[in-house]
Amino acid sequence: MGKHEASMGFAGCKAPAVSQNPVRPNEISYLTGYWHCTVVWEYVAPLCFLTLDRITMKYDIVLTLLLCASQVTAQAATPCLDDVDACLPDFRNRLIDNNYFWYGKSRYPQCGGGFFCINDRSDLTSVMARVLITNDSSSLQAAVSNIQVLNVTFLQRATKYFACDMTIKVPAEAPTTIDPLQPTLLPQILIQHQPQVTWTPRTSQTLYTFIFYDTSYLFLHTFFVNCNGGSLDGCEVVRPWLGTSPVFLINSPYIFMVFEQKSRVPIAIAQQATQETAAEGLIGSTSPLGVFYISVLTEKLNAYLNTNVQFASIMEMYPDPYGSFRLTNFFNTVDQCPLFYSQLPAFHSAVRLMQVPNPKWSSPAFGFSQLAVAPFLTSITVNVHVSYDTDDFSEEACCKQFQLTRGTHMVSALDTRPVRAAATRHAPRVFLSPVQLMGPGAGRNGIAALLYTLVAVDLTPALTSNTTGTNLTVHWLVVNIFGSDFATGLELVPYSAPTPTNANEPISLMFLLLAHSTPVDPTTLRLLCPEEPMM
Repeated sequence: MGKHEASMGFAGCKAPAVSQNPVRPNEISYLTGYWHCTVVWEYVAPLCFLTLDRITMKYDIVLTLLLCASQVTAQAATPCLDDVDACLPDFRNRLIDNNYFWYGKSRYPQCGGGFFCINDRSDLTSVMARVLITNDSSSLQAAVSNIQVLNVTFLQRATKYFACDMTIKVPAEAPTTIDPLQPTLLPQILIQHQPQVTWTPRTSQTLYTFIFYDTSYLFLHTFFVNCNGGSLDGCEVVRPWLGTSPVFLINSPYIFMVFEQKSRVPIAIAQQATQETAAEGLIGSTSPLGVFYISVLTEKLNAYLNTNVQFASIMEMYPDPYGSFRLTNFFNTVDQCPLFYSQLPAFHSAVRLMQVPNPKWSSPAFGFSQLAVAPFLTSITVNVHVSYDTDDFSEEACCKQFQLTRGTHMVSALDTRPVRAAATRHAPRVFLSPVQLMGPGAGRNGIAALLYTLVAVDLTPALTSNTTGTNLTVHWLVVNIFGSDFATGLELVPYSAPTPTNANEPISLMFLLLAHSTPVDPTTLRLLCPEEPMM
């Protein structure tokens, strides 16, 4: 997370000659001009764009998450769904492909390391290598030579949940069958419900073990034993279905596996083997949760089951708001929402038009192996929560009486619902929270050492003209916010509710949080623009 100079032109003052004094590191210097501030900033938190519509005094928040996984399109024909036998050679090769997934030999170096792509075993570069903990080519070839495709189907019920400061509705959809050779984008709330899993048993009396495993994080999600009849009906549960919660904003390959048993596995022995394997995985791991090795587990149970995988399927997942909700509230690991915001096309345009130099984007090569994913800002460390509170409000406009009932509106870049302008006439409440919640330097202590500046700017002129160097009107400027305590900040530009001037011409308002190591001197701005109201 590097520091860099960011330049923004703020409209509001006349433009005398611009000073060419150099900017020294860790120093904020205000150059003469349109509040043209050149600052050594850490760019830490995009929030959102509010699109304000003058018609009927409404704000329309029109931007949606580029990767929002709550929409699933109709399932097209894919190789394994068309002809399972014909796809088997490609599927088996995919299991031992050393380059296809993000931890592959040619792809992992693009990740660059860091919190967003932790890889405890970078030496293991294929799915089956990470299951068996070996790179021996002959062993891997033998392990996949007899694997058959496992049938996995998810049902999607209509539901809703609260994440990224908004309520997200998920419509009911037709059942989705996983094709191991076709990346399938599914909403994570759908994956929280156990799928229908079937296979062809060798005999009606043969027992099987079922495992659902995260090959990115080396984490055991589900473990059933003593399954009979070629399905999960009647299995004994060692670890229940936990769904998925990808931590990294990259494709996360998960594998479904079925092992044939030699005899019934005593549930107590299976539980003990699971606990021992998990404890052993904590030793020497760089992951806060440790690692879980499937080969170690099956070796502990080799008296009861065949350690060769009999049936398998692969599913790739990408984080979405529901996954972030789980990671924040249940696992307390990471808040991904501001990273999603930074992937929005309009945010990419804003960074370009504002001429933010050297923004630290993630590699565009990441995401799904076959599905494009927009880069996100790796410098983001803080989530900015903005809430507008309003009392009962009534006003006559356009020969009509408008009324607004008291309430609270939480701003989210992913929200497309219209918002009445009257709800935003007063300054909002702002709450800062860390993105990284677990690990060294995480939590509130991780963001407490810096000072922050919050600025709300109208990006409409820049976005409309699509030109750089456009002056931006400041609607709010709060400096010297200490750590996560917004109340410690100094308001230099009082909040001014943005008001669209032309019908059918929306206004785009962006809240931006910047970090700096030395305090802003408020007298500097007063000297430059004495006619401007500054508190």
